[in-house]
Amino acid sequence: SVTVYARIVGQLLRIHFKEGQDVKRGQPLFTIDPGPFQEKLRMSEAKLAQDIAQLKYNEDEAKRYAYLLEKGAVATSDYENKQTLALTQQATVRSSKADVDNARLNLEYCYIRSPLDGRTGAHLVKEGAMIKDNDTKLVVVNQISPIYVKFSVPEKQLPEIRKYMTSDVLKVKVNPQGTQGAPVEGKLTFVDNTVDTTTGMILLKAEFRNSDKLLW
Repeated sequence: SVTVYARIVGQLLRIHFKEGQDVKRGQPLFTIDPGPFQEKLRMSEAKLAQDIAQLKYNEDEAKRYAYLLEKGAVATSDYENKQTLALTQQATVRSSKADVDNARLNLEYCYIRSPLDGRTGAHLVKEGAMIKDNDTKLVVVNQISPIYVKFSVPEKQLPEIRKYMTSDVLKVKVNPQGTQGAPVEGKLTFVDNTVDTTTGMILLKAEFRNSDKLLW
């Protein structure tokens, strides 16, 4: 069960699924207005291009002054100044590249996709709403197939369960209330490491393929 949040602040532009719809991992769920983030990316790319051009100029100047220094035409301090400018501009370019990467990542965050195969719950927001990053709940997606069932047994049954677990995978059968036919069969996957001292029960979990989505 995954509660989906946004990772950026923006206006919800579109919802791509119906409430209660089955979705696949990576399927689009929401789109946050990408306009401001596209503009930020363009500005960052333009700044990077400008900084790269300035870096080329500074590096060319440093090379030219290195040649002039060999010829004795310039002072060592002038050459060192040009070298420092080139190194400083290299750092500026690296910073601008990081800004571009960050802007591109934020633009990608505008397109929110399902984190798993499952069934969506109710819409928790409406189109047009302002979304806060890591705060506004958008939807809950529950995995249905496979599905996991939690149940408890008396602690006195634990030795027998552990005995048979060592030699085989234990089957777990479920009769959903109100259904007819053969029980649904799964396998035991988990035995808790503590006993509830107030009830004398121990928690177990079983996994069911649930391809017909009988279990909910």
